[in-house]
Amino acid sequence: MKKYPTNEVFTPSSSAKLTFVERDDINNSLVDSLKTIGKQIIVYGYSGVGKTTLLRNKLEQVYERTITSSCFKGRTVDQLIMEAFDHLDIYYIADKESKKTHKIGGSLEASYSKIKATLQAEISGELVEKSKRIVVVGLTPQRLAQFLGTFKCCWVIEDAHKLENAEKEKLSQMMKIFVDVAGESNDYKELKMIVIGATGTGREIVEYDSNMRNRVAEILVPTMDETELLEIIKKGESLLNISFDNEVKNIITKLSNGLPSICHQLCLNMCFEHGIYETIDNTVHFKKEDLDNAVNKYMREYSDTFKATYDKITKVHRGGKLPNGKLIIEAFIRCNSEYISHNELLKEIQKKEINYRSSNLTTYLKKLCSEDMGEYLKQDEASGKYFFTNLLDKAYAMMIYRKENKNIDDTIEFNFNGIIMYNLFYKKSVDILSL
Repeated sequence: MKKYPTNEVFTPSSSAKLTFVERDDINNSLVDSLKTIGKQIIVYGYSGVGKTTLLRNKLEQVYERTITSSCFKGRTVDQLIMEAFDHLDIYYIADKESKKTHKIGGSLEASYSKIKATLQAEISGELVEKSKRIVVVGLTPQRLAQFLGTFKCCWVIEDAHKLENAEKEKLSQMMKIFVDVAGESNDYKELKMIVIGATGTGREIVEYDSNMRNRVAEILVPTMDETELLEIIKKGESLLNISFDNEVKNIITKLSNGLPSICHQLCLNMCFEHGIYETIDNTVHFKKEDLDNAVNKYMREYSDTFKATYDKITKVHRGGKLPNGKLIIEAFIRCNSEYISHNELLKEIQKKEINYRSSNLTTYLKKLCSEDMGEYLKQDEASGKYFFTNLLDKAYAMMIYRKENKNIDDTIEFNFNGIIMYNLFYKKSVDILSL
């Protein structure tokens, strides 16, 4: 029996390969865009839905070479350009040694060598002067696109939503340049830039240049449905020679709330609790108590995060008159429904705050769905209704609510999409109330 490391089967913090789930509609759209000459791509969706996993698995099928750059607050497009150029060096050297037919030649090679020499001299100067690096003369987006196109290389830019608006505009302009360069000659037909970002990223970037609308594929990676999450678990069972009770599988898929990262983490927790670090010879069967322990471990490990997030959501900022976040979250709990509309929330809040305004609710719902608030809530695109991104955040909020409202009727049932998670969280994880 072939052995697989458990942390390569269940991968909550990295891309999944062994348990990668094909999602036909999205996969087909992505592969079609990858194979369309000149088409640049924006992949977007909520955190934890598997954007990077999807992309990396599909890129391996289409591209031999990929360069990845990451964005963060304060980073500029100029810095991204330089980083991509730095990464090209390994391909340049490898191609020269192997004498591949598509290596850089002629004036482009001279340009490459000149830029490299200038960049190296600048880096040396930085060590002494600690001066701010600027883009090397000659290293323009057009020139970088030509280099990448010559090497038949795909450039992936992750977390583009973290860039400042002015930099997003530059990124949009650079994507247009890549479109134009890709159409210049057959030498650059594989040239591709792929931007990964949170929900709304695609719209932001394309809006900066209306000419990009038909030249960029905007691919939304939605949350996984329960069948897809179940497939992750089943693949893990086969690879590690383990099994889960059907009830356990059902609860994991509900609890994951469409996020494969949570599904992976709970399965990994159960394996580690049993000392399973690779494929085992004798099958281990996981039951409800194993899931209870896995959830408790998850809650303990992330308790500070749950508390910090809840405190941030419910904090009344200086000058504010109402605890908007707290009012919204408590209204969610009292409504006792997984998906709740704007109007339903407004009516529930107005039971306590009769003059609470609709515009106020709109503003704060938008904040709770933002990256700055950890995407605490999401809005379903089809129905327009809101729901908790992470049901464990909802469980924490429920327990705080019960603690602060001790006279609440204990017969109230909190329903999580048909699965009553109240017993699992309240009776098994009540210890986090003391945090």
